[in-house]
Amino acid sequence: MLISSCAAPGIMGRLMYGTLKQLKAVSNLIGADPVGVVFTGLVAGEPRQVLSTNTQKKLGRLAKKLLRAGH
Repeated sequence: MLISSCAAPGIMGRLMYGTLKQLKAVSNLIGADPVGVVFTGLVAGEPRQVLSTNTQKKLGRLAKKLLRAGH
């Protein structure tokens, strides 16, 4: 599972920064097969930022997929 975040809005972060491309390249380099990607933006809005419900649900789905892939 590849996870990245930024202070910019999510779509801007995906387009402007190469973080996901770098994470995918490194996972490929070490032979990993990611089960999915989570990219969330606007994480610097509050001192104790809370993930949105949708992001939490996506992380839960990917965690289950990751556990299934391990068997």
